[in-house]
Amino acid sequence: MLHHAHETLQAEFENYRRERLESDKQFRMTIDEARDEAAVARVELAKAQSYGQLMEGTFGYYRDIVKFNVYIGRYASLEQTSQTYQVELGALRQKNAQFSASLIEYEKRYNDLQLEMRAATEKLNGLMMQNTALRQEREMWQVVFSYLY
Repeated sequence: MLHHAHETLQAEFENYRRERLESDKQFRMTIDEARDEAAVARVELAKAQSYGQLMEGTFGYYRDIVKFNVYIGRYASLEQTSQTYQVELGALRQKNAQFSASLIEYEKRYNDLQLEMRAATEKLNGLMMQNTALRQEREMWQVVFSYLY
């Protein structure tokens, strides 16, 4: 029963670990994409600012401001997505800590039960030896009494 519980917990932990690795990998890829897009947005912002300074007061300046505002919105969206993934990663780490704590608890209980089983086995072996000795003594007394009668 304990072995089954241990196997079940181990299977759940392996499944969790696999899911966590996959989630972390996906999170890192998303973060890298967000960083790349943020870098592109910064470059575009720098271009827009320098172009805007050259074309200040003209229609091109206003068009670049619109682009700039679009990039700002996109950057804010990417930043929000990044924060959401960071919160999710924190939750996964907390879940991992809980699984680790319960695994340690189960391993401790399993080891305690093994120690109890060994002690019971040793006691049983001692009682069996004592039973054998008493049986031999009884047989000896039966032989002695049969000579007396």
